[in-house]
Amino acid sequence: LDLGSNIGCTMAHLACVYPRASIVGVELDGENARLCRKNISAWSDRCRVVEGAVWPEDGQVHYEYESGREDGFVATSGPERGTKESRTAPALSINTLLDVAFGDASPLIDYIKMDIEGAERDVLRRNATWAARVKCIKVELHDGYSEQACIADLESLGFDAWADSNHASCVIGLRDSTTSRRRRA
Repeated sequence: LDLGSNIGCTMAHLACVYPRASIVGVELDGENARLCRKNISAWSDRCRVVEGAVWPEDGQVHYEYESGREDGFVATSGPERGTKESRTAPALSINTLLDVAFGDASPLIDYIKMDIEGAERDVLRRNATWAARVKCIKVELHDGYSEQACIADLESLGFDAWADSNHASCVIGLRDSTTSRRRRA
């Protein structure tokens, strides 16, 4: 799962590196989602983009849009009062996303890249039964969510977790603690 797909660069990379993988991306902004679909069209038989915001619960979120700033959108539960255009998007919990993407198949998820611009803390702390189905997760941190807090949240979900030494402001969680300890060494 590529949570926060933007224009599809990570999805395209994963499709090339893992030629048998099925990849589902989620992108908040409709214009970005359309470009993402175009950028992954070569792998459309196994890549899918869902338009919406990853959120702890299903519903609707608001975000501010500014032309020329098509990255880093931040979803909120209510409309912002700024000078930018306010837009709405469907909000999906990861539990719902897995149902939408995979139906009753309910597979184990090999990898989640989570870059959801500040919603990470709430998504990891609320309505997180999905986490038991995930082998590895990489979380990009935003809005004062510290490495230590994210590591603690991932460990409470059953992951062995550590700061990513190759990517600042990211934390990795892995289910097999033997492998994860080797990787940190």
